[in-house]
Amino acid sequence: MRPWVGDLAMAHDSAEGVYRTALSALGVDTAGVHPSAYKVILERIPQPGKKQAQDTALALDSASTSDFNARYPQASRIGLGG
Repeated sequence: MRPWVGDLAMAHDSAEGVYRTALSALGVDTAGVHPSAYKVILERIPQPGKKQAQDTALALDSASTSDFNARYPQASRIGLGG
């Protein structure tokens, strides 16, 4: 729990209690959630101060290039377009 909430100041009888306390400290409502899901929920929460990986793959296909060229036929004169 340290990466998310630091050291917990109270003792717990089970891992379920530890996860419930950490999620509560992070403002996550666990009402109606089965305790077996607590760990997965916590792992999906970004750790403070840790940079998150970004999925920023940009797909380009010929349709977008041809559309650009159709809209701006003179763009190739200044080095734009395909």
